[in-house]
Amino acid sequence: VAGGAANNEGESAAAAADADRNDEEEEDAWTFDPERGNVVFASALHGWGFTVPALARSLCKNGVMPFKPPLLRRYLFGDFRYNPDTGKILKWKRGGGGVPAFAEFALRPLWEVYEGVAEAAAAVGLTDYGNNNGAAAAPH
Repeated sequence: VAGGAANNEGESAAAAADADRNDEEEEDAWTFDPERGNVVFASALHGWGFTVPALARSLCKNGVMPFKPPLLRRYLFGDFRYNPDTGKILKWKRGGGGVPAFAEFALRPLWEVYEGVAEAAAAVGLTDYGNNNGAAAAPH
């Protein structure tokens, strides 16, 4: 009987460990993480969208950064920056110079497109260029 009780305790501990592992796997599956590609940065209004893995593939394909996409996507969203002089990805520190890689390679190009559209719209006298709420564009 004593051996049976010890066996039941061992089985209970194993079952608890399996339940914990299953909970961790389920939580991991529902955790949003740009590096894993389960976050989409998008504008439905303007018809664009991308994931960090897609951005990594594009940067690699176009020769912007000399890293393979699986490696690059680990460093695009976070406190990292690319140093083109050394060809290395470095830890980004506030006040240390440069901007994070995501700001440089994702946000800056988007901002430049929006700025170009705003300037072109202003050049032809448009002040509301696609805002669905009717708000006028901010002066530049």
